[in-house]
Amino acid sequence: MKENMFRGRAKSNNKWLYYSNKDVIDTCIVSKPSISEFTGAYDKNNTRIFEGDVVKVKDTTYVIHFYKKKWLAQTFYGNKQYVNIDIIKDDCKIIGNIYG
Repeated sequence: MKENMFRGRAKSNNKWLYYSNKDVIDTCIVSKPSISEFTGAYDKNNTRIFEGDVVKVKDTTYVIHFYKKKWLAQTFYGNKQYVNIDIIKDDCKIIGNIYG
């Protein structure tokens, strides 16, 4: 069963704050555009993968999106290609996120 978890960047110090329920996130404290959901997947270093994370698999860089009721990795550069996150999760490494 997928663990419910959300995160958002604190406005005061730009650090991630984690929440188990999206409804309790205080947008006075957290930057609303940075709020993202845990995908239920972990990268090869056992780090949680969240929506908006940028991951690398070999020579390809992807950004994680929820699209058509699935967690997908979209190529970051060039032609947009989508891959189901379950296919790449064991080989990918988080290298950043779209929130800076």
